[in-house]
Amino acid sequence: LDKGETELVQHALNFDDTTAASVLTPRVDMVCIEDSDTVDQALTIMAGEEGYSRLPVYKDNLDNIVGIAYIKDMLRIRQQHPEMGEDSVQAYMRPAHHIHEYQSIDVVLKEMQARRMPMFIVTDEYGGTVGLITMEDLLEEIVGEIHDEFDQDEQPPMRALDAHTLLVDARVSVSEVNESLDLNLPNGQSVAGLVFSTLGEAPKPGQTIKIENALLSVEVIDGIRIMQVRIHKLTPEEHDSNLIPSSAA
Repeated sequence: LDKGETELVQHALNFDDTTAASVLTPRVDMVCIEDSDTVDQALTIMAGEEGYSRLPVYKDNLDNIVGIAYIKDMLRIRQQHPEMGEDSVQAYMRPAHHIHEYQSIDVVLKEMQARRMPMFIVTDEYGGTVGLITMEDLLEEIVGEIHDEFDQDEQPPMRALDAHTLLVDARVSVSEVNESLDLNLPNGQSVAGLVFSTLGEAPKPGQTIKIENALLSVEVIDGIRIMQVRIHKLTPEEHDSNLIPSSAA
């Protein structure tokens, strides 16, 4: 085995001996929102410079995490019912699951997979919040954290720029975009696949196409590979406007 393979095997062998406490994001580094915060306030935080696809929701203090807010839920609510942007996130958050800080991460991973929940809240013996742990944390523990020149610029697969616009990794499925922006783009493929199949040729950086009631702008390309796409849901006014770029017609 080479050095990388040896390290991977060692990580895997040690997996069931490692506890949640050793790989979690500590309480002091957690970014959370309060249950009284509005949907619009949540989206503002999620769409910030760091970019978050989900955030813990607390009531009164961080020792009382009562749910998890998902950006795709907040966006869907905002798209379908704009007036609900002033509603509190409490009405739309999903349940939070708590685990003990000394739980084996082998058990934690299996429970995440069974519950289909990518984030758990970690508590101490008194029920106080110690931190949070994600599926990504667990997978990095197996393979070892990879550091390269792109790490500091790493972004989540979908980042909300505003209530009507997403910046997405081109590998994201169209169905996820449809769910987040309440669109009806053709399903069954990635965003990159949709752009390629619509154009019938390799796109150019900055090229914009109109599909249904959405504008898709190619933001980043590596060779002929589409890396990042900006997707904007057109308002009725924009849809009927002559201001849509000619390349999108």
